[in-house]
Amino acid sequence: MSSQAPPCFSVDVNGMMETSSSGIAAIRGQLAKQRKEMREEKARCGNSACDKEEGGKTSLRACSRCHSVRYCSTKCQRDHWPEHKQSCQSFVDPPLCRTFNPKHIPTGCKYPATPIFSRGDKDGVGCWCAPNGQITCDLSVKPGGALDNLPSNSTTPEDLMSMLPGVPGFYLDLRMMIQNRTKAAKLVVGKEIIAVVSEDKQALFLEGRKPGEKHVPTAVISGASSVGLYPSYVRASNFNGKEVEHKGLLPAVLSTAMQDAKSYSLVLQPAEYVILDLQYRLGGPTIDKDFKAWGLLDHFVVPSIKHDPNIGATYHDLYSPDGVSKIRATVYQRVVDYWYGDYVAEGEYAHIVSHHGEARANMIGKGMEVMGQHLKMMMGMMLQGLGGGRGMPGI
Repeated sequence: MSSQAPPCFSVDVNGMMETSSSGIAAIRGQLAKQRKEMREEKARCGNSACDKEEGGKTSLRACSRCHSVRYCSTKCQRDHWPEHKQSCQSFVDPPLCRTFNPKHIPTGCKYPATPIFSRGDKDGVGCWCAPNGQITCDLSVKPGGALDNLPSNSTTPEDLMSMLPGVPGFYLDLRMMIQNRTKAAKLVVGKEIIAVVSEDKQALFLEGRKPGEKHVPTAVISGASSVGLYPSYVRASNFNGKEVEHKGLLPAVLSTAMQDAKSYSLVLQPAEYVILDLQYRLGGPTIDKDFKAWGLLDHFVVPSIKHDPNIGATYHDLYSPDGVSKIRATVYQRVVDYWYGDYVAEGEYAHIVSHHGEARANMIGKGMEVMGQHLKMMMGMMLQGLGGGRGMPGI
């Protein structure tokens, strides 16, 4: 029985390195400029009758309940309360956070980097949801964070093949900020956050169903005559303004908040918030872009429960239909259509320019070529390690 030799891959390494270096330098310059602008962007007193900015001898303190507005003095806060009261109680604005700022439009862009696609609140807990996908608007190919979907973290030829440009993805990436504005601790459960499909989009959603995929009948949960699904992936990226570094089993910043890692249950004390990176299988034969996947959604259901530190039990042990608050966070399809409008009308390049800047747009075409070269090189090295007995067709 003859063995088949591994294929020979032709890779222009010098060209790949040169293109990568120049493109990365341009993107780094743009991102550095944007970070500098964010640092230098001065906060203003929330009292519309006051024009003081933070800096020098002026320091601003946030509203202790919502953290979405700051004041230069107690007097300004009191004067502004009649105007602020309604928005504070109804979760109009999320707490101030540089990495989740729906009002910030990066230099050279026309749209905010963090648009609010979904929002809701119930019983003093609220949430805001924003897109977190690739700049090309392609769905992710496999479950996991952005680093998990890099070619360097793939272990099989099949994984690498799935990452070649043009291969369709199935998973929608998003970010959800959840905040507790009550006077008691609340437990939020990341793996129980349900994405509910619009009733008239169920057929499209079911076309991409994965083997073993479990759906949730939502009639009891939220009153909708449709189906929902749990996230394929969930991980905290920010906790009370601090970035979460996942270098160990439990990030230090989450050490006091994590109540149950299996269900990703986090305890939020009064005014605390967490930003979760979530992923849902929404792609299918005709759903291959972020905006198409968002178009399937009607709302999210976000559960929370009052936390008793004296009870050492998991969320499922504490669960009862009467004891759980379920936030219904409506998806604003008009906002989704507006934010992705230039992609639909003018294509990928126009969308990247208006949302991420010209430097990244100019890099994207070359970047896809470099990625293809990189994947070929890695596949060649991987197949050489197989000893020649399990060759694959050449690319």
